[in-house]
Amino acid sequence: MEDQHAKISISFKDGLLEISGSENFVSEQIKLFKEIIDGQFQQLPTKNREEKDEENNDNNDGQILTRLQDYQDVLTEHEGKIKILKQVTGKNKQEKSINTALIYLWAKDKLGTPDVPFQEIREACEHQGCLDSTNFATHIKSAKSYILVSGKSKSQSAKLSIPGKSQALQLIQSLKTL
Repeated sequence: MEDQHAKISISFKDGLLEISGSENFVSEQIKLFKEIIDGQFQQLPTKNREEKDEENNDNNDGQILTRLQDYQDVLTEHEGKIKILKQVTGKNKQEKSINTALIYLWAKDKLGTPDVPFQEIREACEHQGCLDSTNFATHIKSAKSYILVSGKSKSQSAKLSIPGKSQALQLIQSLKTL
């Protein structure tokens, strides 16, 4: 029976120890270096939650790392659906529908479902009192720099573009202060 190739890399904040070879070789080397490895790990400072969050923000390509829980006074999730708890602003039904869609899509994206059926967005608009059922799809499609639409007719879905994510977050933050 042939021994599989194995590799282990340990950083110790980029001092890096890398061992590569057969599984047996790597296992033996780990045993030899175990005391040193354990000692180094114990010497590393432990990071508190704030430092970890800050590091995650730095690794997020300039985007602000946010969670749904940060906006629980604006929106909530129940059984996979989002409920917007505050009245969404806008000059008319079209603007309110677009803003509702942005907020809803942002929240669904945070839950790991970036692609959302139109029907869910329609229900959110109805809940907000801004649904113009005959022009709904036209209104959503008019925000093409923020909302990406795919599919045809009854099976259309939407997701946020990168500028859409930023716009949605601004809307949510403005609702939080109301």
